[in-house]
Amino acid sequence: MALLTVDSSDALSFMHDELGGLGGSGETPSVLRETLRAYLGCNCRPQDTARTLFVAKNTVIYRVKRAEELLGHDIRARQLELGVALRLAAVIGPDAGSASPAR
Repeated sequence: MALLTVDSSDALSFMHDELGGLGGSGETPSVLRETLRAYLGCNCRPQDTARTLFVAKNTVIYRVKRAEELLGHDIRARQLELGVALRLAAVIGPDAGSASPAR
């Protein structure tokens, strides 16, 4: 994480570009990000992810499909980049850098 955040503006830009519709602090994006972090951590296995999150396997499958719709691509197409962006969002927050400074 330290290396990823050396240049905070690049890290923020990368995170926002990768997460797209999964950014933001609403409940839905937050749940989808949590599911994807677990899904990637379980090597993209819905059953293992379901056990980790204490939800039904079909819930995981639905959430992954919904996340792919918001991302606009299959998760496995950019798995590494997505994993890094999800980690950044967990550490610095998905809304970091999106607010304009007050004058």
